[in-house]
Amino acid sequence: RERRAASVGHVGAAATAAVASVATLGGGAGCIAVDAAGAVAMPFNTATMARGIARGDGVLLVAVDAEPQRV
Repeated sequence: RERRAASVGHVGAAATAAVASVATLGGGAGCIAVDAAGAVAMPFNTATMARGIARGDGVLLVAVDAEPQRV
């Protein structure tokens, strides 16, 4: 089962591919990736994955299992 959060553009595709490659080996994985333009991807294939980001506009986003929530 694959779970994904905020996968955007090329960074999302790359991060999702990395997580998928671990899954083909039977492993669980998650990745927080940021590209040069600030696009963020946080895909994971486990039941939960603790993650968070601080955007340039000062907004903080955190999550464990669902989509990131603003704090």
